[in-house]
Amino acid sequence: MKSLYELLQNRDAAAWDEFYEAHVRELYGFVFRLVRGDRQAAADVFQDIWLDAISHIGQFDPKRGELRSWLFGIARRRVAQHWRQRLARSGTGAAAREEIPLELLDGAVVPDDVIEHLEQAAVVRASLLALPPERRQVLIDKYVEELSVAQIAARTGKSPKAVESLLSRAREQFRTLLRWYFADTKCRNDP
Repeated sequence: MKSLYELLQNRDAAAWDEFYEAHVRELYGFVFRLVRGDRQAAADVFQDIWLDAISHIGQFDPKRGELRSWLFGIARRRVAQHWRQRLARSGTGAAAREEIPLELLDGAVVPDDVIEHLEQAAVVRASLLALPPERRQVLIDKYVEELSVAQIAARTGKSPKAVESLLSRAREQFRTLLRWYFADTKCRNDP
């Protein structure tokens, strides 16, 4: 009697049906959760997982684990690929990185650079919140909204010179707050 693996490797349709039925619900739920409920992304990733499984069944080594674990390993790689592609499409990736739910941050699903970025973003947000409101707002206006000093002056009713002074003090305080995290690497330059 052939094992399920051998039947799958021989492209036995009944064996593939059995394998699919045994894992369809759990695997789809796993993928759906990891793509944050995006039905189209879940369907695309789910389909790619099964195509990979069929194409690479010869690479499965029964001595290294079970078919289920192998299949979920493919799923983790496909979800990570989904997020990498989404980050690449978003330009800087900042918005897409912030969309990744914290429960995905186990290293096996999300690439290390994304995890590092999320951690850095949390530190930056916390440091911004520690600033006095006026300093926080001037930094957000300048570096997030990309307003010029003149535009900030018009918005706040201050003179351009006063805005420059406020920006200088805000940057220095912000650098001081971040120095503990970024050591001496990134805090030397303006945010």
